[in-house]
Amino acid sequence: MRRVRKGVEFEIIPDVVDVGERWLSLTLKNIGQETLRNLDIRLNSVDTLGLEIRDSSKYLPLLLPNDEISLYFRVNVHFSTPVYVSLTGHRDDQLFYWETPTMLIKISTQVAEIVSLVAVKEPKPVVGNTIECVASISAEDYVEDLDLETWLEAPDGEIEEVEVIAIDKLEPEELKEHIVEFVPEKEGIYMVKSQLFKGIRRLSSKTDYVFVEKK
Repeated sequence: MRRVRKGVEFEIIPDVVDVGERWLSLTLKNIGQETLRNLDIRLNSVDTLGLEIRDSSKYLPLLLPNDEISLYFRVNVHFSTPVYVSLTGHRDDQLFYWETPTMLIKISTQVAEIVSLVAVKEPKPVVGNTIECVASISAEDYVEDLDLETWLEAPDGEIEEVEVIAIDKLEPEELKEHIVEFVPEKEGIYMVKSQLFKGIRRLSSKTDYVFVEKK
């Protein structure tokens, strides 16, 4: 489906792919009245563990009003991952930056996935108090023997594995919530990341951030 943002129409296809090395097509159309010049066009992955983009930048010298261009990006897909397009260049003589909302590239054989990961921020997180992180997991079909691995990166860059939860089974379209807790020892921004595995295959990944204050 084509969408429009700030005078540019865009579309990425396909939005459902098989796991492995694939090609994505990005179509851009200038529907404004101004000429776009010296365009640095980038396809960006929100999570490079799930979707890695080869040669993510393309250069386009000119895109006239009503002109349309299709660009092709080779990607390596492991699990469903959002992507977005960014563009820098000149609109007539003015430098501009343009970015799309994220668009999900979904794999055709998604066994199970982390639907959401939320670090609970109420009451206000402070050093020394327990923080809960809630990971919601779902499956399209019956699946067994999953592992939910959660780790965090502290403000000083130290990485710590918090917990690995064994999930015996998920029924079709079942949604399960799993709570992981940690006690921050430093003030600053913590990155919390959960990854879902079946054996050695990574199925899904989600990240959240929480700011921790001093007591």
